[in-house]
Amino acid sequence: MFSLPRTKRLHLYFSVFAVNLLYLIAGETVTWTSPTIPKLIEPNDILILTKEQGGLITICTASGQVLGPFLNGFLIGKIGRKGTMYTALSMFTLHWLALGFALNLETILLARVISGAAVGITMTCVPVYIAEIAEDEIRSVLNSFTMTSRSIGYLICYSIGPFVPYKWLIIICMSIPMMMFGILIPVPESPYYLLANGRVNEAQQSLGWLRRTSPDKVKAEFEKIQTSVDQRKTRKTNCLQFFHSPANVRALQLCGAVRFSQEVNGATFLLSSFAGPTVVSLYGYKKPLIVSLSGIVVSLTILGCHFYLVDHGFKHEVLTVVPVACLIVHCVLYSGGVSSISFALVGEMFAPNVKRFGSSASSFVGFLMGDFTVIYYNELRALAGTSTVVWTFGLLTFLGTLFIVIFLPETSNMTLEEIQNTLNKPFVKIKKPNRYEINVIS
Repeated sequence: MFSLPRTKRLHLYFSVFAVNLLYLIAGETVTWTSPTIPKLIEPNDILILTKEQGGLITICTASGQVLGPFLNGFLIGKIGRKGTMYTALSMFTLHWLALGFALNLETILLARVISGAAVGITMTCVPVYIAEIAEDEIRSVLNSFTMTSRSIGYLICYSIGPFVPYKWLIIICMSIPMMMFGILIPVPESPYYLLANGRVNEAQQSLGWLRRTSPDKVKAEFEKIQTSVDQRKTRKTNCLQFFHSPANVRALQLCGAVRFSQEVNGATFLLSSFAGPTVVSLYGYKKPLIVSLSGIVVSLTILGCHFYLVDHGFKHEVLTVVPVACLIVHCVLYSGGVSSISFALVGEMFAPNVKRFGSSASSFVGFLMGDFTVIYYNELRALAGTSTVVWTFGLLTFLGTLFIVIFLPETSNMTLEEIQNTLNKPFVKIKKPNRYEINVIS
């Protein structure tokens, strides 16, 4: 493997911390409805909503998330990674201001669509940025902190929201975006983006600042990035040409499968994600993903059996414990594994010249499935029964796990170039006429 000189990482850690604040803000934004909508449904002096209107607000947020990856795909190539993050930050701030001055339902709905789009941009852009600025040996660990940051945002809204007035919660939530406008100033643009746009001197300064040393001392790494960018610049890629590359198609299939598995298991959020970075540093990406999803399949299967027995009149004291136990297991495994890893994989699987399209497309798959489970869960439950829906979640998660076991390579200690070389290997090898071999990568 290509070896690089050891560098001081203070500036790198600061940059990762700064951009992870966007995930914290996204966490606040997503969970704002939980403590707030019940207050607006009850008599109040701000705006009285019906339960149906409260549900519509939640759906608008989810719908906005589907738009985010498309906006990111356009912005990340036009104004850069940092400019895109500032755009998301501005959208979050506009959303909080609109909610603070909202006097009608329409304003709240528009604000929530904007916030959902900002969440979609954040979850697509930030992992790409971290993957491009981090050193290879710690890239996977740094990219797994995103869910931890998001969980802190969840915690803020859930712990403070029920106990403060409507506008005070907005002020508290908006304080972090306001501070982040200043915190993000010293964070440099991605060297990959700068080189791709011919800004060589700025790219050298960016990499030197991130490694906390002079540009001369990171010459080897800079030349490596330059070579990678130059190779990709000769292959201008549009949406149709994207699918001509085996590596692009394979990366999209793998990231789509991981994001699909993340969303179809029925989870919304969990706080055990603080263990995610430690798990990734010890075991990489693939093993924690398999353990996480396999445990979720087991918990969903048992939970489905519980609902089946209850629906058929079986009663026993132990049944009251089963849902809680399954939920705890589901929560711990989800946040400690798949939720921390899925976006990190999206950030590093695609080559620089196709990152904006590939990362946006795979994130779109995840958000679309998330929207489907949020919007249609109650209808599916009424149509087929709770046990059938839960078992369906389990089956889909199992299929996603099987795909990951067979096809997902372990990329946590690879360079970005090595990842592309691995992805260029075909899924299926033709050994002899009418005989095939599945290319399983561990």
